[in-house]
Amino acid sequence: MTGYEKLVASMKNEPKDRHVLAAAVVCGAHVIVTSNLRDFPPESLLEWGIEAQHPDEFLLNLFEICPAEAIAKLQDQAATINRTLPRLLSTLHVAVPQFARAVASKAGLQLAL
Repeated sequence: MTGYEKLVASMKNEPKDRHVLAAAVVCGAHVIVTSNLRDFPPESLLEWGIEAQHPDEFLLNLFEICPAEAIAKLQDQAATINRTLPRLLSTLHVAVPQFARAVASKAGLQLAL
């Protein structure tokens, strides 16, 4: 992606991550998905209409919108890497615990933690 470089200096978030916000502005993103929320304080995103979300929150939001599709994609992913869905969810639980628990609950599965 190009065209964001001229905006970097005007971004008000953490300097080392200003290129991320500038790129999000240029591409018209509404959400930046990051585990590093402290570098994207809400006040630095407000004028751009962008929100920073932790991956757990982002995935939960998607899951609430289309749970069947999310479970189907996770089943496909598990099959692609030769895992069961419960094992994949147990792996995901490390980084996105609420999402993994929500999927497991909806699918009637137990997580092997």
